[in-house]
Amino acid sequence: METKSRQTSLSLENEKILKTATDSIEQGAFGVEALLDRGELENADSVIDKLLEYVDDSDYSLTDWLSALLEFDKWLVGEKVDARPVETMIGYIHCSTMGAPQTLTAPELSRVVLENLVEWGFDAVKPIMLD
Repeated sequence: METKSRQTSLSLENEKILKTATDSIEQGAFGVEALLDRGELENADSVIDKLLEYVDDSDYSLTDWLSALLEFDKWLVGEKVDARPVETMIGYIHCSTMGAPQTLTAPELSRVVLENLVEWGFDAVKPIMLD
């Protein structure tokens, strides 16, 4: 029987995967858990499973992805955006990996995501204007 952590409702397996990947990130597991909590995810495990699938399909590590997610969060703070649509943020990062320049060494994912945010913005957090 798999137990869930209280705050993020992650399985212990996914919690352990995130903990290992965040050991070298400045904000560490606490930063990722806090972001997931603010994202008010109904099913955090399915979101993490999708994230792991995207990581496997990319040239970047889980640590790279989590660092990019935390940089994305900082960008949203700078833009004074309260919403944290974590699932959509992960999708944005996924699109950024597909559009990243194909070079001998892959560019830093956090930098690629921030460049895309500056150039294109993030419509998922803007209010919808209905006429």
